[in-house]
Amino acid sequence: MIHYARTLSILAAAAIAVFTGALPSAQAQQLGGHGHVDGGQGGSATTSLSIQNQTRRGVYAVITTNTGGLTPSINNIQVNGSSNWVAPSGPPPPVDSGLYYTCPPSNGSCPGTPIQGFFYMRKGTSVQITSTAGQNVLSGVSIAFLQPPYACPGSSNGFYPFVGEFTAANGTNFAEVTLNVTTGENVDISCNNGANAKINMASTGGPTWTNNAGKPVPSFSITNSWVNGTTGQDNNCGVAGVFPYQYTQCTAGPNACPNSPANISCPISTANNGPCQYARTAGKSGGTVTVTFMGPEHPPSPSH
Repeated sequence: MIHYARTLSILAAAAIAVFTGALPSAQAQQLGGHGHVDGGQGGSATTSLSIQNQTRRGVYAVITTNTGGLTPSINNIQVNGSSNWVAPSGPPPPVDSGLYYTCPPSNGSCPGTPIQGFFYMRKGTSVQITSTAGQNVLSGVSIAFLQPPYACPGSSNGFYPFVGEFTAANGTNFAEVTLNVTTGENVDISCNNGANAKINMASTGGPTWTNNAGKPVPSFSITNSWVNGTTGQDNNCGVAGVFPYQYTQCTAGPNACPNSPANISCPISTANNGPCQYARTAGKSGGTVTVTFMGPEHPPSPSH
């Protein structure tokens, strides 16, 4: 399946520290987003989506929905069964009091339906993500950690309306899911804008998955690695389920970050990259997909 090219959306400036606090109470309002555009809702057996923080630190999780798609608004997203997204009153956001939405800084407010929300996850916690669209349709929904996605190396990306920019030295990455659609489920981890977090995606139960090299598997476990935003080195070559740095179509496509160094590690070759997604046959769903934050990610220190 083709992974659509993503548009860099530099959101608001925000110095985001990782605080210690309580798991947010479930709340939410409205939003819309980007990603895959797939049609139709899934069958009676739906696939569940869980987000976990397995680290010893608290972390912000960021969810982005697909503008104009089957999950068009953050208001369609429920965290532990609740969807009361609210605008944050100012920096820093409370780490124990709910769900918040963020907007592009160029607008100063959310035009129409906002498309992105964030919430704090205490260390060792887990939340269930559901959708009010169709039969729990989660189409083109992305999950990022620490800061919003789509920041290229050296760019700033934050949570509006907070002040202070948070630079992503090596870009940002995210997990992407399209679940409970009749056209076929698919999942991946996108590092095509770089990587600021180590993320694992794993499945349990339900029908067989197939990677886009055609190999069926009863379950999968995907973990991304680092990207060096200064040199263009990428340690995600050939990792099934992971889009390498700069590649918007797994092995081809224009650079995701045209003003950043090109990928010097992964040749444009099907034999060396990917397969970049796991997918299911149209109409098949069930089991659970779990997205786990494993900690910040960065390239290794240069040897001396």
